[in-house]
This record gives sequence, C-alpha cells and structure tokens, in this order.
Amino acid sequence: MVPLGLIVALSLIAVAAPHSVAKREVQPEGYQETIIFLKKQTDFGQSVFIRGGVGNGTNCAPNESPKDDPCAIPITHIELDISAETTIRDEWAESDLYLTWGESRDEQDSVMDGTPAQWTSWDESNNDYFHPLNTYGDDYWIVHFEMNCSMLENGFFDFKGFLDGQWETDISQSDCAGNGAETPSYTSINHIARCGYINVFEWGNPDCTINAF
Repeated sequence: MVPLGLIVALSLIAVAAPHSVAKREVQPEGYQETIIFLKKQTDFGQSVFIRGGVGNGTNCAPNESPKDDPCAIPITHIELDISAETTIRDEWAESDLYLTWGESRDEQDSVMDGTPAQWTSWDESNNDYFHPLNTYGDDYWIVHFEMNCSMLENGFFDFKGFLDGQWETDISQSDCAGNGAETPSYTSINHIARCGYINVFEWGNPDCTINAF
C-alpha cells in the first residue's frame, strides 16, 4: 500500500521566478532539469527530508539566509508526472527556493525542514503513484527540479537524508553505475549527485546510478 501522507524532502528551496513549472523544453540560462530518486522505507506519517548544496558542506553558512550562503543552490520544482494529488508536497515545493545544508527558508524567511519529494512506484498498476522514470522499485522518493548547474564544480552537488531530526549516516560513495556516471573531483561523506541527470540512491548506501534523460 502506498504510504499516503509521507513526505521526503530535500533541503532545496526552488528558484526565484515561478515556484513550480511544467517541464520546459528550454531551461533558463545555467539551469538544467535534474532528478533525485532516494529509496527509503518509512512508517506511516513520517516525514523524510534531504539537505545539501555545493560541495561537502564546508565553508557554508547554513544558518544564514540562502542568499548569503555560498553553498545554497537555486532550484525550481517541476510538476510531477504522477496522477495522485500531492497537496502536501506541492505546498512545500511552492516555497522551496534553494538546496541548502540548513533549515530551508521561504521568501518570507519562514523556516521549513527541507525540500519535498514524493513517494513513487514502478508498478504501472498503481495508477496514482506510478512514475514513468521510476524503473527501480517502490519506496523511491522523487525530487524533480531545474537546478542552477553553473555554480557547481563539474556539475556535482552533495546531499544527505534527514528524518525525524536525525541525519542520514555518513557514506563513502562507490563509483556510480549508469551512462551519466563520472568521477567527482572531490570526496565526500554524502551522496554526490550530478546536475542535469537522473540520480538514483538508497538511504545509507554507498551505491548509486546516474543516467542521462
């Protein structure tokens, strides 16, 4: 059964212009369509979040406004390609403006726990939560956005899961599988994702897959 009401969130607050847009053929300059799938089984009613940003979190200012944090990455959420009503996720996405390592803040400086993702299924018979790009299994939560790749080192950024006030455990990421996989120029204790690609991870697991759209 789909865990209704569960939310995974990525500490992304979405970009300046429109807060959530239909998929665009041409992104704003410097921005690229990007997806993160994170597998995480949760109990009913739990809220999972992800926080992240430029590099491995050093020299950042996560407690400041994202505009003053050199590690905060502007993003714009893209409308999800699923049939279910995702009211809670959509309300969070409406205020998400940046991926940050700290608590997310909207334009009114209201504090939020992170960026919303949505539970998806790979089972086509699950008419509400089936997502065509989820070819990996159930319990994969999706965050789909346009990200400003121009401020990243070779297009890579870090993130880590956050659940019930606790961080995901540190990892040492393996070489990723997939046709979009490349070796980052730095090491990290976090998941390292690639802007402009479909990034697939599991909670607390060093394995990863990065594919082109």
